[in-house]
Amino acid sequence: MIWNYRVPYPEWLYGAAGLNINALDLAKFDAALSEGRLLSKRALEQMWTPYRLTDDTLGRFTAGWMTRMWNGHRMVFHLGGDLVIYAHLVDEGVSVIWLTNLDPSNPYEVVSGILDRMSH
Repeated sequence: MIWNYRVPYPEWLYGAAGLNINALDLAKFDAALSEGRLLSKRALEQMWTPYRLTDDTLGRFTAGWMTRMWNGHRMVFHLGGDLVIYAHLVDEGVSVIWLTNLDPSNPYEVVSGILDRMSH
């Protein structure tokens, strides 16, 4: 089943939802982030460190990023409308960007599959 919908975002929300960007812009963003031209390594580490919850467990969301362990590697990522994903293996400096207009899709599963193939 294919769902066809468009989410109307109010203008004040354009910076957080409904952002239009292309693959080249995302690649430039990734390079600038990885090369320390946007934020220092210390700032990135702080931004990508999960918050400790009141029950003393680590949360899975921090400063706009989801955090996970993927096959023993620290991964941060952000999903956009469950159609796109920007995923970054923190210690390896490897990023995968998946853009699609296929709905429904599972970008996290797709990126995990790509990373699995890269690791073999």
